Amino acid sequence: MPISFSSFGDIVAVLQLAWQLRAALSDASGASAEIRALLIDVDSFTRALQQTRAAIEGRRTALAPSVEHGIKHAIIACHDVLRLILGKVDAFKRRMTSRIGAVAWRQYWAVAAWSIVGGKKEVDALRMRLSEQIGVIQTYLSLAQSNDQEKVLETVESQRVALDRMYGVLQDIQIRFDVGVPSFHFCDLLGNYYPAFARTSLQVGLHLKDVSF
Repeated sequence: MPISFSSFGDIVAVLQLAWQLRAALSDASGASAEIRALLIDVDSFTRALQQTRAAIEGRRTALAPSVEHGIKHAIIACHDVLRLILGKVDAFKRRMTSRIGAVAWRQYWAVAAWSIVGGKKEVDALRMRLSEQIGVIQTYLSLAQSNDQEKVLETVESQRVALDRMYGVLQDIQIRFDVGVPSFHFCDLLGNYYPAFARTSLQVGLHLKDVSF
């Protein structure tokens, strides 16, 4: 059963920003190998984030507060990084569109996108930042899975102890009573067992003068 997770909205917001960046980069991918490489990295990032969302939705138990907080913090960091670069592109687009028009802007963007997004230095920093945060998220999910496994082992151990106790009780019953002897019975001095309700001969009845329960 899917569980409630407060950061689902944050994940969706980050995915939307990544898709916006991808759409912008796609318009310039034909003129720059660097932009095409960045586009591949953005696609890898969105797939990793979608897998994170699916992993959280597929859980049957709630995440520990510390794990959820760590994942949320990493997602917010991704949001800030993407928002920063998109803000830079949007600001440049508005400024240039007002000067040269929308058609000329698209042509300009196609050839100058790499410089507008910051060039090699800033793009490498973008890649590293997003990669680091995805690594943090995956680490927290691995920690959550380890905690789940520990809980399973604890449950198995408690059930093993309970079964051992039940087995001990059954063994004790077998020691006290022979096979086929009912739990409530009469026992004469000769060690013979008789059901609580049974037809017996007079001779057997005479032997039951002294009985134990």
